[in-house]
Amino acid sequence: MNRSRRKRILVWLAALAFVPAGLRAQNDVPAGLHLKPGFHFEYLSRTLTWDNDAYQSTLIMPTAYFSLDIEIVRGFTFGILGGYTFSNFNGLVFRQLPFSLDYEAGAINGFVLGAQMQKSLFSSGFWEITADAQFLASLGTTKVFTIDQLNTSGQFDAKGTWMHLQVGPTVIYRGFELFSPFIGAAFDKLWGTFTVNETIGSLTGSEAKSVAGKGALAVTLGMMYEPSPNLSLKLSGNFIPYNKGTGQGLGIDLGGTVRAVFSF
Repeated sequence: MNRSRRKRILVWLAALAFVPAGLRAQNDVPAGLHLKPGFHFEYLSRTLTWDNDAYQSTLIMPTAYFSLDIEIVRGFTFGILGGYTFSNFNGLVFRQLPFSLDYEAGAINGFVLGAQMQKSLFSSGFWEITADAQFLASLGTTKVFTIDQLNTSGQFDAKGTWMHLQVGPTVIYRGFELFSPFIGAAFDKLWGTFTVNETIGSLTGSEAKSVAGKGALAVTLGMMYEPSPNLSLKLSGNFIPYNKGTGQGLGIDLGGTVRAVFSF
């Protein structure tokens, strides 16, 4: 082997040594159908409006769910979601009941179902742009409470449901060996209903409150850790700005997600 050929081989080996492991891992995964089960924990706090935007309160909804993604073709993944949530609607006020009620009874449990999608749109060098979409719906359960502050005993039951949609692009940088930082922007919509049924002696009443999340743009910052082609861990933070009201400036709702995904 002459000196020139040895030099070319050494150059190629050196180049391969500095190719990010994340990119090599992508090429090592064979084409075709892949299953990607995952576990997610998400914490989200959203400012709500109700009664025709006359009032505001806060919805806190920590949620844990499993996912099963299917990579149908290289760069396109579709998945289904299922899990459990604890939705806290504290701050809603109901005035159409036999006795007005300011709900401060804490979280109500509920099941969540949903779907998600990711499509690779563009890839060049260390950069990739994807289109991401996720829809989650909380089915809610009914929780019964006793009213003992009145001369006549009574009770009320409450049930809250919500739906959350996010759609938008994500920019990923894959120039590091194991870590891939990303930033995303998405259209964000949250809406739902909270229903209270009240019984005080012979008096009964029911009132449903339609709620909607303030703000329609979510900015996401995060990092993916990919120690192998079959495992990825994702940590992200969400920032949703909204207008507090006339002359009150801007507020920001915060959230975060931790996700572990396996692939085979």
